[in-house]
Amino acid sequence: MYSVERRVYNQGVLQGQLHKKEKTSQPLGQKIAHSCRCSSKKAKSVLSSFLPIFKWLPKYPVKEYLLGDIVSGISTGVMQLPQGLAYALLAALPPVFGLYSSFYPVFLYTLFGTSRHISIGTFAVISLMIGGVAVREAPDEMFDITDTNSTNTTDLENFRARDDMRVKVAVAVTLLSGIIQ
Repeated sequence: MYSVERRVYNQGVLQGQLHKKEKTSQPLGQKIAHSCRCSSKKAKSVLSSFLPIFKWLPKYPVKEYLLGDIVSGISTGVMQLPQGLAYALLAALPPVFGLYSSFYPVFLYTLFGTSRHISIGTFAVISLMIGGVAVREAPDEMFDITDTNSTNTTDLENFRARDDMRVKVAVAVTLLSGIIQ
């Protein structure tokens, strides 16, 4: 048999007890100094909020997931390689930039990402949209490029100048859309 004895509260007494907080006023300098203190726990928290890999990597079950992750990484890489090359051509850029846009976002998301279920990489629609802007801002006529097949040094320099300008346009478009987004 249990016997419980406690005070009976009404709404007024409960609200008075609930919101009873002693407010101590601290000078602004002390408040700033208190918020800027560093402890190992706070440093770990800040580091793991900027780099989530430090939160999940120590808990990663190597024996269970490593083989499957290696197989899925290889199969994704095999698909992403020609896809990245093609998407760079759709964006009117040299194919090597498709490889860059296939590798670096995935690598950076490994360090900074927070979701296990996300698709990172290039997409056909985005490549076509960026290619449209790049061709409009840096057309072939601007660089005196003819449709003939030649290996003249001047033509190669013109192709290089056109590609450099289109890369600059693509970088500017993606940077601005990322900032706006």
